[in-house]
Amino acid sequence: MIILRSKLYSCVASDHYCVTCVRGLPPDEVPARLGVSGQGPHPQYTSLEAARHFGYGVPVVRVHAGGDWTLLLEVNPNITDAAFQKQLLSRLSVGTEAVCVQKLMDSTAKATHARDGEVLATYLDWDFTPAKGPDPSRLNRGLSEVGFFQDGSEDYDHWNPAEMVLLAVEREFEISVFPDIVNGPLPTVRIPGWNAPEPAPQSLQRKPDSTPRRPRRQSDRSN
Repeated sequence: MIILRSKLYSCVASDHYCVTCVRGLPPDEVPARLGVSGQGPHPQYTSLEAARHFGYGVPVVRVHAGGDWTLLLEVNPNITDAAFQKQLLSRLSVGTEAVCVQKLMDSTAKATHARDGEVLATYLDWDFTPAKGPDPSRLNRGLSEVGFFQDGSEDYDHWNPAEMVLLAVEREFEISVFPDIVNGPLPTVRIPGWNAPEPAPQSLQRKPDSTPRRPRRQSDRSN
């Protein structure tokens, strides 16, 4: 089978990442919604430079405005909790829409879609069930088109959910990126008013089988 490739996946670390995409806002509006006071220019860093400058445990995002979408690439993914991520996504999506894609430290891929301040759908690649929420149609359509929820008649040994969930969002929401630009220095801001908590023991646990597994139809779960 032909495995499609995600350009966003070339812009993130393979072990864990968090990318939030916001549609149609002026570049300075996005940091303002994050609570960043004042306007740019903001210092520009690559991901490695930002990590060295700010250190671990600090919520920092690199901002890339290209086309209809502004991308927020977290420098220290997985330090923010689910409640904070939901609050942030709701704030960013007021008057527009936003979609967030993550690979968590437990190897779970996650995608969340919000519009007009409301979280519409969340997908967790833990048990291969479709996205849930008030309106999961777009997420589920995008996921289905890249191979989620399909039967297992083909060879999925090289099928990577962490990459495919990014590809699903790219295709469904028409997000175009140029890795050479995104991987270079980008305006970098710290999200104020939040400190990383001590990690809970369960947050360090991994899925029983963290190797890539084939996608399954919803009907497979009843067998």
